[in-house]
Amino acid sequence: MSWGIAFFEYLLQVPGNRIGYTQLSLPQLKILQEATAGRGLEHSGCGIFRVPFAGRPMKIEAIQEPQTPIHAQVIAAREGRDPRVIARLFSGWAVFGERQFVRGYAVLLPDPVVPNLNALGARERIAFLSDMSRLGDALLKVTGATRINYAIFGNREPALHAHVIPRYVDEPQALRGAQPWAYDWSAAPAFERASSRELAESLLRELTRMGVTKPMRFNPGANADG
Repeated sequence: MSWGIAFFEYLLQVPGNRIGYTQLSLPQLKILQEATAGRGLEHSGCGIFRVPFAGRPMKIEAIQEPQTPIHAQVIAAREGRDPRVIARLFSGWAVFGERQFVRGYAVLLPDPVVPNLNALGARERIAFLSDMSRLGDALLKVTGATRINYAIFGNREPALHAHVIPRYVDEPQALRGAQPWAYDWSAAPAFERASSRELAESLLRELTRMGVTKPMRFNPGANADG
C-alpha cells in the first residue's frame, strides 16, 4: 500500500514541480515541499502527498538551521525590533552597522538567511549582489563619499552578510588608504537612531526612488524593547 501511495505522489509531484518552477525558484520549491510534508505512512516518497495513519496527526517538518547573530537580526528586522534597519530590499535587509566607525557604514542581510553566497541560486545570487551595489549607490549619493568598500566574509558568523562601507576624503590621513579593519571598531560610536534619523530617511528615499525597496510591515525599531 505504501508503494502505491508513493507512486501516486510521484505522479502528482512531477507535473507539480514543472508548473511550480515557472513561478518559484528551486530553493523556494524545496521549502514549500518541506512545509507541506506531513508525517504519515512510512514510505520512500518525496513528501508532496502523505496520508495520516493510525490516527496520528500530520506535522509540519521544519528545516533546522544554525542560529547566528545574523539570524537574530533578520528576525528582529521582520518584527520591527531593530532600529538599525534602513530598508527592506528585494534580497533582504539593509541595516546600519552596529559601530559607525565611518558615517553610514551599512550591512546587507539576506532574508531568508543562508550560510554563504554560494548557497543561493543563480537568480537569488544576482539579486543579493545587485542590492549590495545599489545600497552603495545610495550611500555615495546621500553621504558624499568618494568610494564604497564592499566585503563578504562569514568567518566569525557563518551566515551571509555583506559590509557596505563608504570612504571619505576627510578620514584621518593614516587610515584614508587603509582597509576598514585598520580602524579601532571598539572605540567607534555605537549607532543611534535619533542622531542618524536624517541619514536613514534620506537613504530610504533614495533606495525607494531606485525602485529596489519592498514595503515594511513596521517602522524600523517601532517594536524595540525599551
